[in-house]
Amino acid sequence: MSANAEPKKTETPSPPATVPPPADAPPIDVAARPPLLLRARVATGKAVVTLFARARAAQETAVKKSIDWIAAADTSLAKSLVAGEKLLLAKLRLTPE
Repeated sequence: MSANAEPKKTETPSPPATVPPPADAPPIDVAARPPLLLRARVATGKAVVTLFARARAAQETAVKKSIDWIAAADTSLAKSLVAGEKLLLAKLRLTPE
């Protein structure tokens, strides 16, 4: 060690500063607020309900799109069958009964 080296100073951590409430502020009623765990459960419950509502809405949309697609395919298939039947009858030169 050199002669000019200063010994390391250890800093003691200062306690956290607490701010007292103003004298004219109304006192906080601790009993009026639900406990933190209960508030967390309520918030979590709301989040879960929202999540399930979104999932149901997405499922409903998917089902509606599927039904619309099936209906369109059915209509197209029915038109194709009618056209095919008419073509076959024309080739056979038969008249429908």
